[in-house]
Amino acid sequence: MRPELKTKYPFFKVQIATWLLILLALTGLTGCDQKPLLNHVVYSVYTTPGHPTAKFGLKPWLAAIQSETQPQITTQLYPAASIVGKGTVSAIRTGLIDGGLIANIYTPDELPVSMVMTNLAFFDTNSLATAGAINEFMLLECPECDAEFAAQGIQFLGTYAASPYNLMCKQEVVTTADLAGLKVRSAGPVFGRWIQSIGAVPVTMANAHAYEALERGMLDCVMGSTAWLKSLSLWDMTKTIVDVPMGTFFGGSLFNIRQEKWHGFSQQQKQTIIRLTPKAIADTVIAYRTESSAAETIALTMGINKVTGDAVMEQRLKEYRQTLLKHSIFVGNKRGVDNAEQLANRFLATLARWEALIGDKQWDNESYAELIWQQIHSKKIVN
Repeated sequence: MRPELKTKYPFFKVQIATWLLILLALTGLTGCDQKPLLNHVVYSVYTTPGHPTAKFGLKPWLAAIQSETQPQITTQLYPAASIVGKGTVSAIRTGLIDGGLIANIYTPDELPVSMVMTNLAFFDTNSLATAGAINEFMLLECPECDAEFAAQGIQFLGTYAASPYNLMCKQEVVTTADLAGLKVRSAGPVFGRWIQSIGAVPVTMANAHAYEALERGMLDCVMGSTAWLKSLSLWDMTKTIVDVPMGTFFGGSLFNIRQEKWHGFSQQQKQTIIRLTPKAIADTVIAYRTESSAAETIALTMGINKVTGDAVMEQRLKEYRQTLLKHSIFVGNKRGVDNAEQLANRFLATLARWEALIGDKQWDNESYAELIWQQIHSKKIVN
């Protein structure tokens, strides 16, 4: 017996207790009969609790499911990759979790159909329209998407679109020529090729490392959400915001349930979950937009300049979109999606319809959620 362990290593006791709680939730054991909790959902997200996907999307969505379903479905959210990181697809498929944030860019070979749309990132100019389009397409117009998620044992219920990315540079930037040779943070190949097309040098890294990289001269600019000006303190290092929509992430799935679990729910429970999802989508998308706008407003008061793209950048953006369309089709075909061209063009037609639907109207959370419900989830056949 070594009594000093009681005080010397309390951390391990906390860790063990935490993992025991997670294990009980994952295995769904209760009482002495050890019967699975069929009405309990274990949900994972690799983002932090304060990130819009967790704070405004998943946490209130799961809380609403718990409070409004009859019989009650209990839920537990594990943020910050406390159960699983970005391998959410396999974790759901194997039953480790019952749902989670799926960023298909991390598992493109498992979800090649949805990647055809995600690779069209630079066609996004308004996240309200893009989120509406990707949800309508995947829920109502894409049986191939249904089949793809079903093959992974996942019931897709909805997703989101982040706000369009901009450039945040520590130098003064006025024209496209000013970007020549600058090192720009890239989120991946789709964004890296765009950075090269404007004469800059792509540097792939996680956004969490951007501040230090700017400070050390490893980066000159960051391409990403202007919300990062505040959340990552990038405004300390930024002189210029280049306000041109430079793609974003959309696709994958934020809202989903493991199919085995889903099929165990009653029709009433399923209907309730579907009815609650449009609000969660709306709140997530608008939170992104609100955080970006608020950060930009503060940045301008700090003396940071905001410039629009010149004619050269607009032309290159137009050209890049067409290149991207061809590339998305090529990569889709390479991954075994035989009708990638048809999928891409069908989605772009849906996106154009949603751009017209959204228009110039100022949408609040309630009106946008109602639009998603009327146009999409109210038409979804529950099975």
